Amino acid sequence: MGFGILFLGYFLLVNITFYGYTDLIAALVLLYALTKLSVYNKPLKIAGYITVGFAVYALPELLLSVLELFPPAPLGFQNVMDALLPLRYLLLLAITLTVLWGIRTMAKEVELNKLADNIDCYLIVPVFAYGMMTFVSIKPLITGMKPETASALLFVSLSLLLISLALTLYTIYSAYARICLPEDVDMPERPSRFAFINQYRERRDARAAEEAREREALLKERTMNQKRRKK
Repeated sequence: MGFGILFLGYFLLVNITFYGYTDLIAALVLLYALTKLSVYNKPLKIAGYITVGFAVYALPELLLSVLELFPPAPLGFQNVMDALLPLRYLLLLAITLTVLWGIRTMAKEVELNKLADNIDCYLIVPVFAYGMMTFVSIKPLITGMKPETASALLFVSLSLLLISLALTLYTIYSAYARICLPEDVDMPERPSRFAFINQYRERRDARAAEEAREREALLKERTMNQKRRKK
């Protein structure tokens, strides 16, 4: 259940235009999910602490977004939030990296090595994405560039950000689908009214059972090899 809530909270971050209205909601949903998941490893616990900081940042951000609906908005407040905008992307980078690392740790523990390897392959993407968004959010740097250069840089940054969000959402969904948490073990799944969904679930369960047998066989083989070496 924790990964499902985490997916919902992270999905709210896909709003890359009017994020001032949704950041606080996303932060609170993420915090709730990470509070549930923090018992499993340290990276997810750290992600929860960072999310508290993101929620603190998002509160005045939401206030400013609401005030902008009723002009004139306080100029000094706007300037402060503009100056703090790079902090938003740094916080999101820290949350993303710790969440991915926490999922990687859990995947290793249950021997989902392919999921862990996938995270290793694209862990650098959020670093570039949020790093570039941090750069383009520093107004003095952007205003000093040629307009076409600034536009191209912003386009590349937003494209990388969307790719990073998509990869993170895919990873969270993979964890939700393949990592069974203790509280989910005895949770029954209700049959769907649609035959194709039930067929998909049957194939998914058969594939999961096969993977479980393979992991069990691998574990037995490792245990036998260790016993042979001891002899």
